Amino acid sequence: MNGVSFFGVKVTRSKTLPPKYTFAIQTVLSDWYVETGRVVEIPTEITVTLRNPLRKNMTDLSVRVLGMREDYHQKILKVESTHEGDARKDQYGNIYHVFTIPLLRKRSNIILKIKYTIATHPYSMNRGVFVDIGSVKKCFLKLQPYQKHTSQKIREIADLLASQDIIGTIGNVVLWVLKNIKYEKTYRRYSVTDTLSRRKGSCLSVADLLVAILRSLGIPATVVRGLYMDRLHAWVEGSAVCGHLWTNMYKHSTSSDY
Repeated sequence: MNGVSFFGVKVTRSKTLPPKYTFAIQTVLSDWYVETGRVVEIPTEITVTLRNPLRKNMTDLSVRVLGMREDYHQKILKVESTHEGDARKDQYGNIYHVFTIPLLRKRSNIILKIKYTIATHPYSMNRGVFVDIGSVKKCFLKLQPYQKHTSQKIREIADLLASQDIIGTIGNVVLWVLKNIKYEKTYRRYSVTDTLSRRKGSCLSVADLLVAILRSLGIPATVVRGLYMDRLHAWVEGSAVCGHLWTNMYKHSTSSDY
């Protein structure tokens, strides 16, 4: 059993369930993810600098900022900003802040600051969200530019990883990606065939690859992008069981926390 500390919580992965814990769930890799302790409230801040390099003033600017994400990973308790604006949430829980700047003087800067207080689990899974699986399949099985699940290379890998039950298949896919694809700290997004050839990629490229393999196996899945603990991140969600349950399946990080 190894462990890390995270804002008051000890996080471990174990082959067996320990006698005392705060939160625990068995993963598709057949081990246990365990949290012990409670996370304290965490302050975090997003800073955006607007620069006007011109020799004339700029007026009536509309600025859209990707903010934190609120879901089963983390809960936003409080939001404050240095400028007035509107906050909107998309279908994945990403919060976007829209500001109107009436005047940005020539050759000057304006700094926007958004301060959050959040409570979070290092990683946790809920029981899922009930949705219309028919609509999900129609949306999340269709071909996407960076997630070409009809590629011959993707189909060959998918055929090797298929098992008789969906959970076993998902476990096989996650394990294959974990063993064969290395995390790369980059913001460049490669196609799934390029990621396969390079055997490495960013969290977004790796998530694209996982989605492509799952879709090739007929398992609806999608990449979710957002800010988690003030870091840009990407992970995969999909239909993990039969019926009408939609749940988180996979997360990629530098600590190999799947």
